[in-house]
Amino acid sequence: MTTAISRQTAIIGVGELGIPEGTRNLNYWGLHAQAAKNAIEDAGLTQADIDGVVVARSGLANIADFPSAFCQYMGITDFWAEQLPIGGIPMTSVVWRAAFGIIGGFAKTVLIVVVDNRKSRMEQSGVIHLLPERDMSPEFEYPYGPLMLSNFALAAQRHMYEFGTTNEQLAGVAVAERKWAALHPNAHKRAPIAIEDVLASRMITSPLHLLDCCMVSDGGGAAVMVSADRAVKMGKKPVYVLGFGQCGDSQSVIGMPDLAESITTKKATKQSLDMAGLKISDIDIVYPYDPTTFSVIWALEGMGFCKVGQGGRFIRGGDLISPGGDLPTNTHGGLLSYSAPGAPGHFFAVIEAVRQLRGECKQRQVEGAKVAMLHGEGGFAQWGITVLGK
Repeated sequence: MTTAISRQTAIIGVGELGIPEGTRNLNYWGLHAQAAKNAIEDAGLTQADIDGVVVARSGLANIADFPSAFCQYMGITDFWAEQLPIGGIPMTSVVWRAAFGIIGGFAKTVLIVVVDNRKSRMEQSGVIHLLPERDMSPEFEYPYGPLMLSNFALAAQRHMYEFGTTNEQLAGVAVAERKWAALHPNAHKRAPIAIEDVLASRMITSPLHLLDCCMVSDGGGAAVMVSADRAVKMGKKPVYVLGFGQCGDSQSVIGMPDLAESITTKKATKQSLDMAGLKISDIDIVYPYDPTTFSVIWALEGMGFCKVGQGGRFIRGGDLISPGGDLPTNTHGGLLSYSAPGAPGHFFAVIEAVRQLRGECKQRQVEGAKVAMLHGEGGFAQWGITVLGK
């Protein structure tokens, strides 16, 4: 894997909408404008400096030419634009798409904006019905009435059968992420929970309880990227794109060759580390995609932090991935406790990683953090990895 593009671009500004206060009284476009404004100001730039835009279309949007519509709304002209597909994987791959735009000479200053307001537009019940209809096989999955989370439940059941993973081990993930969220002023859910609380919450799709599953909310974020040469001349500490990888098995769960193990996560991880010239032991903070607690265990195994089948035991009841643990994980609280507004949910991990690497996270700051790994998933079995560093 080539290292020629490693450290060639950097993130110099980030901004998100305060949760939930930052989304109140703002419509869909207003959310985009506020997130963009926050990131541009953080970068020390003005809107006139933006000549490239990367956006993720909402799963609820009906505007085919979304990048152009966004730029028109914002008053951005003479722009290069890229539109991302829907799902979790673009929320990490969005960074390298912007990087390619800069390296290729299409733009000098790229604004990434990822926003959605599923909760206020559809409420939780509407989102629950929309996702299976849109993302599942119309012949072999959707007619049988599964939830989108049922895909993860199937994988979790298989993992439990093959490796002895327990509900208590899954609950440890929820507890750990809530501890991180308690340290973040914008987190949606900050009240402490215990393993017993997770197990006592109602069953959603066996073996996943309510507190094993992400919420539905409104929100979004933005980032500004430039070339590495320009970044060092600007006021903010740059956070560099070190490497990335992407690989997929299928669009839906029925196409996966193995439910208990994700071979393609391993491949995407190797691609990203080879590009960055790093080893998995060089990672200081990790941000696995976490629509469910099982997803975190699954991702940690796939990325190589532990052997396949050992993830439940590896996290030591959540202590390993909690504040003060040896492997800080989803230090903002993740989709389980910070916010999960749909398309932009895991982009909050990008924003958090940048702030951690800039040393701006106060009481939740991971001391000495130099390298962060971000993991995303799209459809059901398409995986992306991005590595950021100081």
